[in-house]
Amino acid sequence: MPVYAPPLRNASSRGENAWPGLTFAIKSANQSYVATGLFDVDDLVLLVGANTTAIFRFSVQYVSAQVTTGLVLGLNGPVTPDFLSYGVGIATSQTAAFFSGSPAFGVGATGSGSAGPTQPLPAWIDGTIVMGSASGTIGLQAGSETQGTSATIMEGSWGWIS
Repeated sequence: MPVYAPPLRNASSRGENAWPGLTFAIKSANQSYVATGLFDVDDLVLLVGANTTAIFRFSVQYVSAQVTTGLVLGLNGPVTPDFLSYGVGIATSQTAAFFSGSPAFGVGATGSGSAGPTQPLPAWIDGTIVMGSASGTIGLQAGSETQGTSATIMEGSWGWIS
């Protein structure tokens, strides 16, 4: 189920954050993966402060070279958070989706199949992390379901943390 940001407040021309308490990251260019496994997604890395409890979300649009190739999504993060739990949703067609949950970094969730190269589909990760005395980062990771066939995370995909 999608999570929506609160209504936009009046931000000034000085560049004030329209959503205080949220930190955003936005993907600046398409990035393709032709190998199975998990690989870091450029631009989609969020800072997590020490001694904090945070909620986070990554929302991406993706395409694949073939309808038989899906997307693999996961997270990279601090070695030892006090608590981590997140869910993954990957649309595999315009009418179907794959859902999974994970309590660990580096675990990929695979959506089998896609709508191919011309129809972008959504995918997302929502979760909670509790940090101890050290700060760290949470980064989105992605890969292709099929070795040698590309899956592409599209420009404009984003993440936020609170």
